Amino acid sequence: MTATPAVPTSGPRSWSDRFLARVESLGIGLFADQMRESGGSAQVRELSVAPGSARARVGGVDVWADLTVFDAEQWRRAEEALAPVRHRLLADEFPPDADALLARVGLPLLPARAAELTLDCACGRTSGASGVCRHVAALLGALAIAFDHDPFLLLRWRGRDRVRLLAHLRRAPSPSGPEPLSPTPTGFWAEPAPYPPPGRDDLPPAPALDELAPTGLTARGRPLDRALRQLYRAMTEE
Repeated sequence: MTATPAVPTSGPRSWSDRFLARVESLGIGLFADQMRESGGSAQVRELSVAPGSARARVGGVDVWADLTVFDAEQWRRAEEALAPVRHRLLADEFPPDADALLARVGLPLLPARAAELTLDCACGRTSGASGVCRHVAALLGALAIAFDHDPFLLLRWRGRDRVRLLAHLRRAPSPSGPEPLSPTPTGFWAEPAPYPPPGRDDLPPAPALDELAPTGLTARGRPLDRALRQLYRAMTEE
């Protein structure tokens, strides 16, 4: 019997594939193949991504794609959600599961609904998210290509650039373990001073011990007054 060759598993989809598929799923009349093809055109120039807005010139026409940004509280939650991949982000690596981590706390990087994405073009043939002119398609296709080269642009589009995000992540407590319980961890973990061993006779006697006369009684074969002296010393030593 001939063994069936194993089918290789594919890696994570590229950011361009994810982005274009997401835009297509919004139902605004744009299709992934159309955007990809027009986005690679030499007609697309001066592409830039700023918090909340992406812009380009397509065939001499200005075109914009605005995306709802996260506010300060949402970014705080987003940074907490990214804690499992913090070290990879600080190493300038953008993990493929970053969007899934953010989506779990209701803050997906990619637009989740058409109302989040506002499209506009100077050609005048677009209106809000329903614009489907070729300039808009080219801008979104060019954006997809840019996300493959620098996925951190997705964060910038949502309102936080790479430098600021990494600065916040560096200040955040490390998720690798608990913080020290003492501001001076060296002292906290130091071996404590040993307790004085029981039964030492070279300690200076306390005044009350001088008044304790021999009783003549024994406990376990030892003079009772000696045992009482040791007990008293243990109770009164600083």
